[in-house]
Amino acid sequence: MKIKSLDNVKKYHSDHVENWQKIIYILDNTLVEARDNRSAPIYLTKARIKQPESAYLKFKRKRRDDPNRITDWIGFRVLCLFQQDIEPTYQLLLRIVFELHPLHNGERLSFKLKEVNIFNWTQDRAKQLTELLKAELEKGHLSSTIKERDDGLDVAFNRQGSDTIPFLLRRINKGSGYQSVHFVVEIKRDGKPAAQCEIQLRTLLQDVWAELEHALSYKKGKIHPHIQNSFE
Repeated sequence: MKIKSLDNVKKYHSDHVENWQKIIYILDNTLVEARDNRSAPIYLTKARIKQPESAYLKFKRKRRDDPNRITDWIGFRVLCLFQQDIEPTYQLLLRIVFELHPLHNGERLSFKLKEVNIFNWTQDRAKQLTELLKAELEKGHLSSTIKERDDGLDVAFNRQGSDTIPFLLRRINKGSGYQSVHFVVEIKRDGKPAAQCEIQLRTLLQDVWAELEHALSYKKGKIHPHIQNSFE
């Protein structure tokens, strides 16, 4: 389907929203179970489905007409209380998208990882996340090739009997300053059309920072000058 109007977006949304809701249900319950059995120190999860009006504005802004080019129809956020909780939770998310971790109630999802973006981490800490990714590939006995880039890695790996899955790991510094790790992933369920999903990992404090930065970016003129100045 090509997106030409808001009605096109609403039709695409209504055709897929039930599948997206089911994917959110499976992911959320998988992470809650991991938290409850102490597999990962997760404090809170949040999820949302992009609304048609928001998606349409994004299509217009980026001059796109392919709905699969929107990478965050499903937005999923995983929050930790402390910075030291990020690494074990990051490892859990890697195992999930590498299909090495059992999902809620034995459900089956197919994950195609496209990008891992590390925002505003120090070089040493970003390198630590890079090494953890390599370790998870090795522990999962996933055949892989890894090439160093100035800003991260080019990675390709194979699951047994599957096609090669290439993805990028990138270290990105943004003016916003808040730290976060974003997994851009395509998820399939029961032969349904692929769902484009972005999973964000950060601390609770960094999440508040991100919300404030978003408000400053999209609601200029409605923020008290004292708060605006503190972010500049």
